[in-house]
Amino acid sequence: DDNGNNIGQRGSNRDITERKQAEEALQESEEKYRTFINTASDLMCITDEEGKFTEVNESMINKLEYSRNELIGNHFRTILTKKSIEKDLLPNWDKFIENGKISIETTFLSKKGNEIYCELKGIGIYDDNNKFIGSRAVIHDLTQRKQAEETLQESEEKFRILTQTSPMAIMLYQKDKWIYANSAAELICGYNLSELKNMYFWEFVAPEYQDLVKKRGTAREKGLQQVPNYEFKIITKSGQEKYVFLNGSTVKINGVFSGLITVLDITERKQAEETLKKRMNELKIFNEAAVGRELKIIELKKEINELLVKTGQKPKYEIIV
Repeated sequence: DDNGNNIGQRGSNRDITERKQAEEALQESEEKYRTFINTASDLMCITDEEGKFTEVNESMINKLEYSRNELIGNHFRTILTKKSIEKDLLPNWDKFIENGKISIETTFLSKKGNEIYCELKGIGIYDDNNKFIGSRAVIHDLTQRKQAEETLQESEEKFRILTQTSPMAIMLYQKDKWIYANSAAELICGYNLSELKNMYFWEFVAPEYQDLVKKRGTAREKGLQQVPNYEFKIITKSGQEKYVFLNGSTVKINGVFSGLITVLDITERKQAEETLKKRMNELKIFNEAAVGRELKIIELKKEINELLVKTGQKPKYEIIV
């Protein structure tokens, strides 16, 4: 009996020790988990089956400017904008409970009323009977990215308005193909933007200028400095020859070197220059012919006067040089 009691006592002590070790291991694991979520930069939370917070990390408290007590026990929707509830939460909640996964971009509202655009990824928590009993969510702040996108969009819109109202052709090319052309550019070359996007930037340049334009244009795509201004000839979609004046520079679009050019149609000026050159040449020929004839007349008058003097007569012509 004593041996039986001793064996029972040792077994009981061992059970207590194992339980104590398990409790300590669980406590240590929970402490590590709590330390992890509270030092994470992303917002993290746990909700019950109704969507009420049961746990939130420090990042969530700091970002939303609520205390832990103000969040715990409150429904998830209290930190969402009205639009986000209607647009993001309600249409996806039943699917989330059913599938156990959710990934949406939505807008949170801080205690001070600041909107925080975030990406939310959540997983469902289920009991042994597969009943939904809560959720865990990781929320990544996308506000800066959203602001950058809006700034970029605003900038692009301003660029588009500026270029579309400009009388000067403005064009962008990247990886040897056109990616943008305003209406003035379409008017000069005769191709619309859809057609241009399938063309190399040197494609409608007159053959005798293609090597030059291609060389300088591809150099811009490498970020190399080039002669910014020069003139050349293009052949429009209808086959008309036009002279243009190009001003080019290099810009980075989505991290890729690209060519930005402005183009003026100088065909009328070139035609005027050619006409003026022709008329000046004609005038020169006529003037040379006229001057030659006048000199010949003077020489003849001199010769006649000399002959008259030799024959004893008075000179007939007055010579004015």
